[in-house]
Amino acid sequence: MRAEIRRGLRCSCDGRSHRSVGRSLSRSGQALAGELDAIASVTGQRPYECAGRAYYSPDVVAVLHAYDEWSSSGRLNTLGRDPPHWIVLGVQTYHRAIERVRADTFKKTLPKSKGPRPPPGFVVEHEGGG
Repeated sequence: MRAEIRRGLRCSCDGRSHRSVGRSLSRSGQALAGELDAIASVTGQRPYECAGRAYYSPDVVAVLHAYDEWSSSGRLNTLGRDPPHWIVLGVQTYHRAIERVRADTFKKTLPKSKGPRPPPGFVVEHEGGG
């Protein structure tokens, strides 16, 4: 099962599971591959490997630390007066992805509507015919 999860997510953590992408996947593997499609539809970016593997990248770690600082203070103080442009872009990209996920989650919590509804307090008067 673990190997199937790795293949579905194209994970390279074990050094080989990502190489068997051409093999047909089981139902659970197909579901995991579908999750990659869902991530792409919400965030606009399709992961090219499993998300867990990204945390091994020093660049990703730097952007996440910068994002934590920016989201709590609105500034990137620890990076000096002129932070590297790639970190600023990384923070912006990460922030947009988070906002898209939040918006998608909020949209899914709204009740299904059967069409446009009048604003609250709006009264529709019907003309009665005799």
